[in-house]
Amino acid sequence: MSLRFLIVLSILCNDLYAQPWRYRVEVRSSAKQVYLDYEIGGVQYRDSARVTGNLAVLSGELPQPVVATLTAEPAQPLTVFLHSVELELELGAQSRLITIDPLQADYTQLTHIDGVRRSYFPLYGTLNAQNDTAGLNRLAVTFDSLKRVDIALARDYAAANPKSPLALFAFSRYSTFLADYARLEPEFVALPAWVRESPEGRLIAAKIAGTKALAPGKVAPLFEQANANGRLIRLSDFRGKLVLVDFWASWCGPCRKKHPALKALYTQYQSQGFEILSVSLDGDREAWMTAAQKDGITWADVSDLKGMSNAVAVQYGIQAIPASVLIDRNGVVVATNLDLPELKAAIARALETR
Repeated sequence: MSLRFLIVLSILCNDLYAQPWRYRVEVRSSAKQVYLDYEIGGVQYRDSARVTGNLAVLSGELPQPVVATLTAEPAQPLTVFLHSVELELELGAQSRLITIDPLQADYTQLTHIDGVRRSYFPLYGTLNAQNDTAGLNRLAVTFDSLKRVDIALARDYAAANPKSPLALFAFSRYSTFLADYARLEPEFVALPAWVRESPEGRLIAAKIAGTKALAPGKVAPLFEQANANGRLIRLSDFRGKLVLVDFWASWCGPCRKKHPALKALYTQYQSQGFEILSVSLDGDREAWMTAAQKDGITWADVSDLKGMSNAVAVQYGIQAIPASVLIDRNGVVVATNLDLPELKAAIARALETR
């Protein structure tokens, strides 16, 4: 018999926008354990409670509203938007919200493109396995169209509802797709103070500052991070070399598709003073190592295994990958996010200049 249980979610704050955001989750269930998972500022959190007498209670405080997932085997997981609200949920073979407050409906609308995008993943895998370039190019057009819809939905929502508890989520969602965080600064500072001062808001502010620091002609911020062997690799180690700081991850298909071209550039220009310093935005060490080995990365490659909250990524204002920064022999930024033909031309020009 499939597991079904009823969750009554009570948020203790009376003020919709009060802080901290206190929650209480009551779970009626025949399961043994119930879990509540969410992420704040790149850090994963899990709350859990044992079911006693068909009842489990989860409660706590949040520094910001979050997207959370409720799970209990073998029920279907259910994702909700936690804020100051009372929700009633049912988890089972067909998990569903029983009482839907307006923000749950808004969250569903803001994220419905995710399901459309996922429906194309099997086709992407097939085309990639067949090395069908024409098919992949057509699919890329579809993904780009979905991205534009995603951006418009979230941007319009944040502009129309700046005081909503969903404002932070909406801003983070559309800004992830955009290349230049610094251009988003006016929209960010217009958001309420609780958004700007939240853990996620502080990360966004740091990325805005990092993006502004990478303008061509500015000295690239110094950093250090460990490679797979635990050895600290410093950007200053590459002074006197033309260096490409390349941000990637094992789960980033476009990043990994660039690796053969980067290997060719490295082979062609290394003897002339060109180096690559890769920064992996992986959160799983094994996935990072396996991908690096499979792709034949022989140049310096570092990670702190904090995913998109990687310290260097935050420092450099990286919110989407692939991303890269070309830095000259004196540590000065040449350009950012060049496509491969532009990158090859920029490398050739820089190495000709002595």
